[in-house]
Amino acid sequence: MNTTELRSSGQPEAVMTAIVQVLDGFGTLHAENVERLPPVAKDGMCLLTWMAADGTKAG
Repeated sequence: MNTTELRSSGQPEAVMTAIVQVLDGFGTLHAENVERLPPVAKDGMCLLTWMAADGTKAG
């Protein structure tokens, strides 16, 4: 499998073909039914941000 096209700034069609070849090589399949998650409310975002910041403390 040649992935040189992925590292170059070539034509978009060539890059897309290379991406498809890489995915096919790994046997990657698309998801059948993807259900969207509900939007995150402002309060929920504050909680997620706090959890992420609190979780980065060392030790």
